[in-house]
Amino acid sequence: MQGSVFYAVTLRTKEGQEQKSLFHPTTKWQNIDIWRKTHLQQIDSSCVFWNQNNKTIVDENQSISMLEENSIALDGISQDQIRDVTFLFGSKTQVIRALKSIRIHDLLNNGNLQQLNLHVSPKDCILMLGESDDQILSTSDMQKSLEEYVQPIQFRISVKFNVFQYDIQRNIEIRITDSDITVDQVLHMKEITSDAYKYLTSSDRNIIIANDQKIADLNQTEFIVLKENETCYVSIENSIDAQVDGSNTRYAIFATIADVLKNSNISVGYLLHSNDFVPSAETKLTSFISPIQFQVIKDNLPIVVTIVNMEQGNCSITFNCSNSITVERIFKISCELLNVDQRHYCLKHNDSEIDVEMSLEDLEPALNNFHFQLSSTLDMKCSIRYNNETFRLPCSKDATTMDLAKEIFQKFHISDEEIHQFEIQLILNDDTKSALDMDLAIEDIISLHFENEETPILLFELTKKVE
Repeated sequence: MQGSVFYAVTLRTKEGQEQKSLFHPTTKWQNIDIWRKTHLQQIDSSCVFWNQNNKTIVDENQSISMLEENSIALDGISQDQIRDVTFLFGSKTQVIRALKSIRIHDLLNNGNLQQLNLHVSPKDCILMLGESDDQILSTSDMQKSLEEYVQPIQFRISVKFNVFQYDIQRNIEIRITDSDITVDQVLHMKEITSDAYKYLTSSDRNIIIANDQKIADLNQTEFIVLKENETCYVSIENSIDAQVDGSNTRYAIFATIADVLKNSNISVGYLLHSNDFVPSAETKLTSFISPIQFQVIKDNLPIVVTIVNMEQGNCSITFNCSNSITVERIFKISCELLNVDQRHYCLKHNDSEIDVEMSLEDLEPALNNFHFQLSSTLDMKCSIRYNNETFRLPCSKDATTMDLAKEIFQKFHISDEEIHQFEIQLILNDDTKSALDMDLAIEDIISLHFENEETPILLFELTKKVE
């Protein structure tokens, strides 16, 4: 047969005897076993072939050409050393043949389990023996061999997922027992304790997953559950690449410009906002007002602008713009991206205030990289701890604790309707806490707790009330 490829099969006994023959690629392993019997007549019972590389038994109805490796050694194992194990995942069933000496844990690495649509790590799988949820296999059970179980052996699989509740920064574990379970069904599980959680995102893409998406098809087990106000809409106008989807897409508010570029398959180009600036890839969508509109441009704008919030030393933003942009516009962009009230700030360059009507070209004609400082115009400062972060805020003596809380709410997109769910406390010098009314003025707090200090830096803690 001219041009045909044949496979060389070598039979080697434990005594070192060898028999070799050539077989057509369509030859099945059951035919190889028949050939094996004719050359090893002292063992006339059927055997199975064990693939040491992936710890699986080769299907006897499979052709020899189906093996992925060009050269491989298989062990012939007597049938009485084999056990059949049935795995169930929802309505799907898969029977696996395995050595009776193999550990239960190692069975989860068997490639045939992919037929159940399992695309997760074995560490995320939980096995239950028989038909009762109460018979969950422990860690020690997973180390037992198959021969320690009475035939027939049947395991049901459930997969555990970690879901992070963004608003209260808490992890919960859910389990699914069916590959057909959708995102919508997950959101209605008893572990998701509130109807306010409406969206699910993965921890690596930050794009909202469609409610009809099967959770098992996502190939991951780490998710974040979100409320309506913790998401935003993004629309993209793209005249460069017609294949880029410009329709509204919902994202988590902590998603970045880089996430938008990645999820929109924009490998070449930049996102222009408000027709005059390009935010950096690290900029979070929480800095914008939803719905957020971008336009894809081929080349970035030439001038780089960096603004540091002097009241929050580690807080800065960077964007690109043209040299015709005015200082006043830069100030407004800075306040928007840094989520601060522009009534209480001014923009400085080299620590000096500047004429807001000037353009960057007027300010420094030859410069293409500008640094500005955003500085408070108020006479006091305070710090507020929330969500494991500390925020420094400028304030005036006639401001109330409610005013301060609302600034934090704005940063985290918490609606005013949820204010009653929070409480604010004053942290005193000895680290004791004093509960405060939301309508209490800063001036009153100073007179009550700091009457001997001229301008104390107040420290507050904002927490969600325990339900």
